[in-house]
Amino acid sequence: MDVEKHLRNEILRDPNVKLLATEKWALPIQVIDVEFETVKRTKMDVLMKMLLIAFKTSEFSSVEVVSDILVVEPLFVQDITDRMSRAGLIVKNSGVYSLTEAGRQQLDAGIFVESPEMRKRQSIIVRRIPAF
Repeated sequence: MDVEKHLRNEILRDPNVKLLATEKWALPIQVIDVEFETVKRTKMDVLMKMLLIAFKTSEFSSVEVVSDILVVEPLFVQDITDRMSRAGLIVKNSGVYSLTEAGRQQLDAGIFVESPEMRKRQSIIVRRIPAF
């Protein structure tokens, strides 16, 4: 049963109601899909700077060695190393950590730019019709 028939039956259920006329109309609606990326920029913390400088100046093959040299818990170093790897600041080539170009630029700027997150949102825009 379509919507028009359903509404008509609902209205006419009441014996005191009489349907005099019906009209059809529509709202002009336009649906727009919007895609955007969110980028979070934060000031680089001291440990991240220390790790980036260490990877820039020396060759380290494991997080444990870096954490021993910097006297920092391996868990913290592993967490930050994973974040930097996801953000594309460091890579591990031939078993050795090294900075990428993005890593050098962010180290020089002192700003950490996290990986962008894609979001998609759908918006409905109703256009106004001028009055007659």
